[in-house]
Amino acid sequence: MEIQDFCKVPIIKKNIESEDFSYSKHHWDSVLRVVSSTFTKYNWIRNSEMELNFYQARVYFLNSEGIETSVPIQLASLKIYAQTLSETGDHISDYIVYHAKTPKGLPTVEKLVEHVDKLVNFLDQLKTAPKLYEGYNGPVIISDCISGKFFMKELFGGKDNLKAFRESLQNKPESSFSYGKSFNSFENKMNKKVYPREFTIVTNSKLNSYNEIKLIGGFLIDAEGVEPPEEMVLVENGVLKALLNDRTPTRNVPNSNGHKRYRIYNNGFSHAVGPGNLFVRSNKGLSYDSLLIKAINIAKEEDLEYILVAKAPILHNCQSPVCFYKHYINTGEEELIRGIGSQNIITTNLKNVAGVSKEQYIYNALESFYGYEVAENGSNYYNIKWGIPVSFIVPSNVLIDNIEIDTENKPIYVKLPVVAPPTE
Repeated sequence: MEIQDFCKVPIIKKNIESEDFSYSKHHWDSVLRVVSSTFTKYNWIRNSEMELNFYQARVYFLNSEGIETSVPIQLASLKIYAQTLSETGDHISDYIVYHAKTPKGLPTVEKLVEHVDKLVNFLDQLKTAPKLYEGYNGPVIISDCISGKFFMKELFGGKDNLKAFRESLQNKPESSFSYGKSFNSFENKMNKKVYPREFTIVTNSKLNSYNEIKLIGGFLIDAEGVEPPEEMVLVENGVLKALLNDRTPTRNVPNSNGHKRYRIYNNGFSHAVGPGNLFVRSNKGLSYDSLLIKAINIAKEEDLEYILVAKAPILHNCQSPVCFYKHYINTGEEELIRGIGSQNIITTNLKNVAGVSKEQYIYNALESFYGYEVAENGSNYYNIKWGIPVSFIVPSNVLIDNIEIDTENKPIYVKLPVVAPPTE
């Protein structure tokens, strides 16, 4: 079947108004000084950083078909980072990231100081927490922003995801042309089951807020001058119904659905296919206690002494550090552990989800071309200047029945610093 080079779309002429992006440089200079000075109370913090980035642009798009659009790109981002040493000499670090469409959408100075104290308290507990050396293979409950990270990676980060990709055209020796194999096998699974039956996944890219929380993923016109639909069902009861696409058609997604997104790139911009506001809904939502009982029953079948629980110490619309706990089956006690980052998690799959909660969490983040954030957990490299602004509305708690976690070997000896930091 021959595929068009470029699909036809309605001709529109639109100008999208910007939101109020006014700010005071003096005010934010004061905010950064006040918040960063909070770290001086903790002389064992070896390094701390704050990074503030305001991005505002207007893109004018005109083409020979007659499409004329004027679209704002706006994002205000703040990152707070801290690093210290554990009692065994390991470097421990983590960060908090906030995203909003305008500077006024970022937290107040009082809220930021409160969050810095929570970040430091988390690192303090982590200093003496035991490190997981034995690895793990069993059920895990993830919560809040960790749930958002999980769904972002599973829905858009793998080889099979919810983005349409054009097959390459190949030249064969006999001077004939053919389409190569699709990068995304979902292209050939339209109207087939791809996820558990309980999940329905919907886009609603024109929303600016949800449950009184501002969404950064909303947009009215994409980078090719196409309006996204008011609502589009990607997956219905586990069955694939559509893939996000731009004006480059594929054999199974011949038309654009307006998802060529502007992607912020080091204070410039590019564009790529990506989501805006994405809702992951379940028709079998459970309470957290029910998920915990279910996880414990799975662990008992595997003769495990504990399950892993991942929580966010800062319950705010932000990207919080991740706390991993051992939840002991016999006693119900929870023990904070360290040594687990996303780089240690080998196997995750949406098909391994054994249950989710009724409650929802709103996750504002920057999605890279590969479907996940541009940094690993605990890294100082989370780039607040690179990615597509997205908002994921997902179940607050997710039970995954089996995750394999590979950890590093236990050191034979520990080498600690011989000189104290200059501040001590």
